[in-house]
Amino acid sequence: MKRVKILSLLAFLFGLFAVSSSSALPTLLEPANSDACVETSTMFKWNSLDSAVRYVLLLSSDMDFPTESPETFVDTLNTQSDTTLASEILLDGGILKTNSFYYWKVVAIGGNGQRFTSDIFSFHTRLSEIVLISPVNDVCCLERHLQFKVETEYASLDSFRLLITADTAMTDIIIDTLIANPLISSGIINITVDLPFNAQTYYWAAYQNASDCWSIFNIENQHNFCTKAGAPDLLTPEDASQGTPLFENGMPFEVTLNWSPVEGALYYTGYYSETQTFGASTEFGTTDTSFTFTLPDEYNKTYFWKVFAKTDPVLLVEDVLDSCSSEMSEIFMFKTPIEPVLLNNPTDSSTCVPMITNVGWDTVAVAANYHLQVATSSDFADTTIVLDNANIGGVTATIAFPKGITSYWWRVRVKNTDNIGLWSNARMVTTTAETPGAILPLNGSTGNPLQTTFSWDAGKTGSSYRLLLSETDDFKELLVDTNLTLNTFTFVLPNYDTKFYWKVMATYGVCPGAWSSTFNFKTYIAPPTLKTPVKDTTMVEPVLVIFEWTGAPGTVSYDYDIANDSLFQDIHTFERNKNSTWLRLDNLEENSSYWWRVRGENAQGTSEWSEVWHFTTGIIRPNAPILISPKLDYTKVRVDTTLFTWEPSERADEYKIVVSESSDFANLIIDDTTTVTLYTFSGFDNATTYFWKVGAINAQGMSNYSNVWSFKTLPTIPTDTVNLLEPADESINLLTGRQTFKWETIPNIDSYEIWLSENADFSTLLIQNNKVWINQYVNQIEKLKGLTTYYWKVRGVNDAGNSPWSETWSFTTEDPASVSFTDYFDTHIVPSPVRSQANVTFTLNEASAVTFEILDLNGNIVLTQNFTQMQAGSNNIKIDASAMASGTYFFRLESMGKTEFGKFVVNK
Repeated sequence: MKRVKILSLLAFLFGLFAVSSSSALPTLLEPANSDACVETSTMFKWNSLDSAVRYVLLLSSDMDFPTESPETFVDTLNTQSDTTLASEILLDGGILKTNSFYYWKVVAIGGNGQRFTSDIFSFHTRLSEIVLISPVNDVCCLERHLQFKVETEYASLDSFRLLITADTAMTDIIIDTLIANPLISSGIINITVDLPFNAQTYYWAAYQNASDCWSIFNIENQHNFCTKAGAPDLLTPEDASQGTPLFENGMPFEVTLNWSPVEGALYYTGYYSETQTFGASTEFGTTDTSFTFTLPDEYNKTYFWKVFAKTDPVLLVEDVLDSCSSEMSEIFMFKTPIEPVLLNNPTDSSTCVPMITNVGWDTVAVAANYHLQVATSSDFADTTIVLDNANIGGVTATIAFPKGITSYWWRVRVKNTDNIGLWSNARMVTTTAETPGAILPLNGSTGNPLQTTFSWDAGKTGSSYRLLLSETDDFKELLVDTNLTLNTFTFVLPNYDTKFYWKVMATYGVCPGAWSSTFNFKTYIAPPTLKTPVKDTTMVEPVLVIFEWTGAPGTVSYDYDIANDSLFQDIHTFERNKNSTWLRLDNLEENSSYWWRVRGENAQGTSEWSEVWHFTTGIIRPNAPILISPKLDYTKVRVDTTLFTWEPSERADEYKIVVSESSDFANLIIDDTTTVTLYTFSGFDNATTYFWKVGAINAQGMSNYSNVWSFKTLPTIPTDTVNLLEPADESINLLTGRQTFKWETIPNIDSYEIWLSENADFSTLLIQNNKVWINQYVNQIEKLKGLTTYYWKVRGVNDAGNSPWSETWSFTTEDPASVSFTDYFDTHIVPSPVRSQANVTFTLNEASAVTFEILDLNGNIVLTQNFTQMQAGSNNIKIDASAMASGTYFFRLESMGKTEFGKFVVNK
């Protein structure tokens, strides 16, 4: 019993669980909640519930799902209990409206009648399909520049798409354009496009977009149309064709218009007119792709033309069936030619026409420029045209014919930028002999040889030539005036470094040509003139050989060759661009032959080589000797026997010695040769200066002289005795200061020697001076004692010896204590007594030298001051007595030949 209850409880719980599970709500799947672009034919889906036996789908434009709402849709799905219940349903057949907002939910109904309602979802259906208006379906013969028109039920759109394809499946896209915020006027959208192809069937559709939702488009609603055939391509005359060559043959002006065929064309219609607007035009029709007609006989006339094609009948707009006109071609323009030119001169068939000839023609009123052609054939074939000038502004031109004795044809036409005229009638002329052109010497050339060959372009076989040559460009004075049958002439010109002028004229038969241009050239400078070594000189010393030459005026530099052979194949020495007219060589071989030559150069060229000169070398001369004795400036050379010596010179055979009393060796005392390096001479004068030099000699000649040395011979010993003058013998009271000794002069002495002593035998000397150059001596160094007797004597001195002594004289100096004071200069010494420093003041009548001395009581000088110049008037001398002992002192002031004595005291 208890077991039955438990089983019943379990069954109840299981049933309770089953009921609870089947009570879950349906979950909506599609369309998703808030879906913004749902098709009007769409599948609604939700998940199935195991407990559901049927479902009810509710659809409404109202979120509250009122039952009276016309959009509410209820569908009940009945299935067998053992069959899986469907959880989706397709709504079609116009239930959903385009561009509409809907709410939907699903109610699941269980077997016991229970209802389980899903959440509510919302969605918005796709925009309605746009309405195609034009081009209408199946229409043809439309322009490629085409306007498309559609109709929309919306006042505004986010974007608009136009799709044009070449196939009905709309996959071969030709144009796919998108326009944001398209302009909508009364529900109409207009868009113009340029289609790429003529005679093409197109398919088109349109779409509209709002809120990121594009409208649907039923491909069955697409339209198709076709464009008209393309315009014929105009071929000839090309656009802007000018009168020539279009009407090369002149009147009548027959023209053929040509164009390309148009596929399917039945015939063509064209127009030509004198105006581009075709206001007054001529129409023509043809089944061919060309049309020929004749224009009026009017020069320089402008015409315009165009063509279109007619094709098979097609359905046109408004359901009219008719042939289709292609697009109109471009408009081409052409002109009839400008009238031909009338030629003036030269006349037809003229002969002997100058190589450079002026031609002329009549003016054409409309001409801006003229076109001149010259040819060697009357048909003016391209290969025969020698002159083609299409830019001549006037009615004359100059023709330079390329060849003489040749027939040429010439013609002229107007050639403006916008039109070309007919050619004039051609005229033929025959040229005269052509003007020769110089070949040699080159015009303006320099450095040409005296023997010059003239050559020029040869004229026609059988031509003769006249050549003029002059040193002036006016040819008033001619060097050459000759007639020739050849185009070459050789002439030896008269001058170097000279400009010459020449010209030539050719003549053929009776046709003389024009003179050529005047050509000029210049001969090279004259070759140098050799100077040394003179031609065929022999015994040229091979050391330091001087080569000299003279250059012609205008020569800038020189080239020289010195060779071991006369053909200059074995060159010993050479140099180029040398700036001087000489050179010195020291590397020539002894006893050898040499040949040499020189040529000059300047900016204009190089001269000929000079004459070749030959010379032969000898041997090398000795070196100059080096003197030994008598030594340079030696002054004690004996006159009884004088010995000259020098060092031997290499390669010397003998020596030449010359001696003179003058440095220029004007008068020679010795001019002798010797084979040894010494020479003895007796007989020079005493006390005389001589100059001497020596040269070394061999077969080549004498070397340079040695350096010039001088010497002086000894004088004779002086024999005269000096006579003393001052101070007089046995003079007394002489000053102890500066003492002057004087004596008479004697001959043959270099100086005097004076002795002074306190002893009569001169055992001790106060003065011994043998360098007294004049006949007096001033004692300024040794100061004499007062009240003392001195002895003195003098003799003459030279390099040979001394003269006898003079007599000995004596004198006695003054006693300082007995000196009498004078007052010549108003001399004062302050302060008095003097302690250390003192000032000496005195007055001079005139500017003069001054000597101031201070002596002690013994007559000894303790201070001396000498002044070479002191001023006239008051003067002042500072003295320093700091070294003097206290006591009485004397002063002596000498000036202007006067001596003032005084006394002062030093007290420390």
